[in-house]
Amino acid sequence: MLFDSGVVSMFILSFFLFFLGAFVFLKNTKSPVNRSFFIFNLFVLLWMIAAYLQDWFFDWGWRVFFAKADFALAFFLVSSFLYFCMALVGLRVTRKNVVWWMLATVPFAISILAFATNLIVGEFTHDPTGTVLPILGPLGLAYYAIIALALFSGLALLGRYYRSATSQDRSQYLYLFLGIILTASALSYVNIFLPDDTSNFLFIYRLGIFSSVFLVIFPGYSILRFRLLSGKMLAVEMFSLIILLLSFMQVLTAGSLLQLVIGIVYFFSVSVIIGFLVKLTNKENDRKEELQRISDSLAKANERLKELDNTKTEFISIASHQLRTPLTAIKGYLSLVLEGSYGTVSVEVTDVLEKLNLVNRNLIQLVEDLLNVSRIDAGRIRYSYEPTDVVSLVREQTEMFMPIARDKEVSLTLNLTETEIPEIMLDPGKIRESVSNLIDNALKYTEKGSVTVSVEPVKENMVRIVIADTGIGFQPGDGEKLFGKFMRTKETTKVYVGGTGLGLYVGKSFVEAHGGRMWAESDGVGTGARFIIELPYRNPQALANEGGIERRGL
Repeated sequence: MLFDSGVVSMFILSFFLFFLGAFVFLKNTKSPVNRSFFIFNLFVLLWMIAAYLQDWFFDWGWRVFFAKADFALAFFLVSSFLYFCMALVGLRVTRKNVVWWMLATVPFAISILAFATNLIVGEFTHDPTGTVLPILGPLGLAYYAIIALALFSGLALLGRYYRSATSQDRSQYLYLFLGIILTASALSYVNIFLPDDTSNFLFIYRLGIFSSVFLVIFPGYSILRFRLLSGKMLAVEMFSLIILLLSFMQVLTAGSLLQLVIGIVYFFSVSVIIGFLVKLTNKENDRKEELQRISDSLAKANERLKELDNTKTEFISIASHQLRTPLTAIKGYLSLVLEGSYGTVSVEVTDVLEKLNLVNRNLIQLVEDLLNVSRIDAGRIRYSYEPTDVVSLVREQTEMFMPIARDKEVSLTLNLTETEIPEIMLDPGKIRESVSNLIDNALKYTEKGSVTVSVEPVKENMVRIVIADTGIGFQPGDGEKLFGKFMRTKETTKVYVGGTGLGLYVGKSFVEAHGGRMWAESDGVGTGARFIIELPYRNPQALANEGGIERRGL
């Protein structure tokens, strides 16, 4: 072998640490956490190398040089550790946090004392095995005190923010705690509790140095796992790293020059292939993350739209309630004037008042539709079920529209079945409104011809109400659209401009709340239309009760 096992191990660990730090940094170079982790990782790596090399060189001058670097780099390590902790909790440079930043900066400032003076380490000696032994100077104890203060300050900072942290941040803190505990335990054993009679001191001391890898492995993993990569992506890249380490080990353990050359070629070949595969995997992962971000944005936008829709519904409900009161009052006074309660009214004034009454009635119906829509959307519709004769209900509504049909010179016909239809548990007011709206629409959109209203039993357990007209009709594909909110076809807007497109939506909602269904049929524009309501004899939505029952919502 070209190198002994200790050198090989040191090279592998150094390669791994540098790769991990650089990988985290390059994943997000703008992140303070990633930048501070890379710096922390770099000082851990340099400290490990310095601590190892002080016992590897044969020349005493080099040993002393690296021993001093060991002490100096320990200051850099704890300072960068504290900076990393501050970045992890999001601590910024402010007057309030100046103490923390001073604690992190002091070890940097006094590291020169450990390297260039004898204040920290007075001199160096060695034991019979050649291991370098430092003899502390006047500020030797201060060295350990400052190191301990910086480390405990970082731990205290993490503990301070642990309670208020998110579950993800807590996991990162715990990973860092675990790395510190493992490293501190190993180093304490080597430097404090290691017995004097140790033939394997150098081997154990190296294990103590190598244990510092826990300081960066655990927080590095947490950053990758919780901030940058998915679990699958992390597994792929970690597996790739293991392959690279194994191929690099072949280089370090080469027994001849030929094996060394082959190992280097193999290592670079594997690096290129793995780099290409990881790049492709990263692109795929980035696309998935982008899709997830878009999905999350759409979900938030959808929630916002729901909030706005609820606000709109509440506004319509409040506004409609406020409008209905004065409109009802106007309707009452107009009726009194037309009836002559305030004296005789001339024919000309009567004509004007009747037009006003018609406009006011249309406004009341609009307000009622708006109220119904807002209640339906909010699930606040009340239903009062009672046994109802559907045939009588339809006859009543048809007869009510007879005068309007005569004025338009449109034939309005009622066809009733001779088969007895039982009473059905339903809310007569809601079904009356649904039927009334269909008959009214049929008359509005039929310039001439006829409107036929029929009632017949179907399927032995259903009653069907059909309102058929010879009016404008609609395109076959527009049948479902007609029942949407504020939906009207082009043909209807040409015939009747004042429609709102709410009546059919409200009527269908009422029918479906009774366990029934409503739909429309037409053979095309100009061929007329058929609007059908089907209601079950046994209403699945109502609970039979002699005194009737109220139900809220749909």
